Amino acid sequence: MISPAQNTNITAEEANKKGNEYRKLKDHKEAVKWYRIAADQGYANGQCNLGYMYSNGYGVRQDKTEAVKWYRKAADQGQINAQFNLGLMYEKGNGVTQDYAEAVKWYRKAAEQGDDDAQCNLGYMYEKGYGVTQDKAEAVKWYRKAADQGHARGQDNLGYMYEKGYGVTQDYSEAVKWYRKAAEQGRANAQFNLGLKYDNGLGVTQDKAEALKWYRKAADQGYSGAMNNIGLLYEKGNGVPQNYQTAKEWYQKALNKDPNHTKAKDNLARVEKKIAEQSSNNNNYAQNSKPATKSNETPRQQTVATTIMMPDVDKDIPLTSVKNPNILAVIIGNEKYSKLPDVPYAENDAKMFKEYCEKTLGVTEKHIRYLPNAGYVDIRGAMNWLKTGTSSLSGDASVIFYYAGHGLPDPNTRAQYILPVDVDGKDLDLTISLQKLYDDMGQMPAKSVTVFLDACFSGTNRDNNMVAANSGARLALTKSKIGTPKGKTVIFSATEDDQTAHPFKDRKHGFFTYFLLRKLQESKGTATLGEIADYVTKSVKRAVFDEIQVSQTPSVKPSGNFANDWRQMKLK
Repeated sequence: MISPAQNTNITAEEANKKGNEYRKLKDHKEAVKWYRIAADQGYANGQCNLGYMYSNGYGVRQDKTEAVKWYRKAADQGQINAQFNLGLMYEKGNGVTQDYAEAVKWYRKAAEQGDDDAQCNLGYMYEKGYGVTQDKAEAVKWYRKAADQGHARGQDNLGYMYEKGYGVTQDYSEAVKWYRKAAEQGRANAQFNLGLKYDNGLGVTQDKAEALKWYRKAADQGYSGAMNNIGLLYEKGNGVPQNYQTAKEWYQKALNKDPNHTKAKDNLARVEKKIAEQSSNNNNYAQNSKPATKSNETPRQQTVATTIMMPDVDKDIPLTSVKNPNILAVIIGNEKYSKLPDVPYAENDAKMFKEYCEKTLGVTEKHIRYLPNAGYVDIRGAMNWLKTGTSSLSGDASVIFYYAGHGLPDPNTRAQYILPVDVDGKDLDLTISLQKLYDDMGQMPAKSVTVFLDACFSGTNRDNNMVAANSGARLALTKSKIGTPKGKTVIFSATEDDQTAHPFKDRKHGFFTYFLLRKLQESKGTATLGEIADYVTKSVKRAVFDEIQVSQTPSVKPSGNFANDWRQMKLK
């Protein structure tokens, strides 16, 4: 392709187009060069795109002030995306002094041109009275404009206004209508609110089973309020058979997601008390009903209902009294996908890895970002948190990144991607590039980065089902290409390139995670990375063959800077 230096007569529109092409190829530095050519010629789209690259640190050092500069140039020419982005910068105080009135000004300009994001944000400013006199009727007006264009957040917000009677006559049926539209687009908050309406019979006929359906959809996206309400349904036996143990599990999930969820805390304490009372009553019954026997007789074994034995790595977790405030951990367990087959035991994998991080490795709770069933925004947010955290620890940070869930190879480049729970894998732009993660983590000021991937990138999942490819067809078994770790990084992967990561069904874990936890358990967290690698590789190979007669070989790949040192490193 022609480089910027080779052709100075290219038009601004052509330069911007080339920038877009390079951005699609993930060559951000080259994209920036072309966007700058377009921007320097006064081309509004090029100016907006250059501002976007500065705002996100793509191809250039992140610079919010420089982003504002280019957004303003484009916005002054009426470029709709730039007007919205400039409003967002003023609302958040990114690159400029926070100024709600100025945010409203730019949101209005974009909203009047029909931008649905701007219309929704302008409605929010009127609802809250930020930068304008509070006017809930005006908020409804702008929410409706966005909602009529199919904007999920606008639909959700409009439903809320009808539910509360803010700016409109209170109307639960109308609220349900708009919540449903947003919920069907996958908006978790709307799914939760629609569940509430069915739960309480507001605007619809009361239907606890339908409430559970929508709560589950929201819970699958990590919505803690929905998890808590599912627990209530199981505790009371509304719409489902009463089950205190299942209720307890959902309350605990809500607390894992939001440790400050006071209702979930109270509900968990109450149901644990009920479980203890139930157990005590059962024991008393068994003791009092034991038949008399002669001294030389052996009583027949009583048949009782039992629960599945707890996997041995899920109990007797070694405890350390020493906290390590310099470890930052991102832990993702994607099991329940909205558009793809589930990944068996991925949630338990991540949950127990989190337990070992806290109890055995001494990672402080506030330094763990734990994401069961994470969507795209959740994962990107966790990476931004990690970037901020490593910077704040001034070079003293050690990073642990753990992922269990679906993986997918690009059928053309063989590059590896991990899948958020809210995508189907057909559009790789909505997935998470592992190479981009490695690049981002390699640039962080960290002493070390350790990555654990209990996923496969051959195109199959843990049950050997195929994962949809980005072409929309079923993906043929593909040998993927492991990314290149940067900085001081070592990558532990559950498989070699063309293998499947299998579930250890007897232990309710992936084989890889099970033996990783076993090594942490046996060594009380003191094993070196080399010892972990040797143990996990040998154990997984043997166990997978013994259990299901196939091959699975974990792999380890250090960065060039770590090639001679990683085996002696420890996680704590």
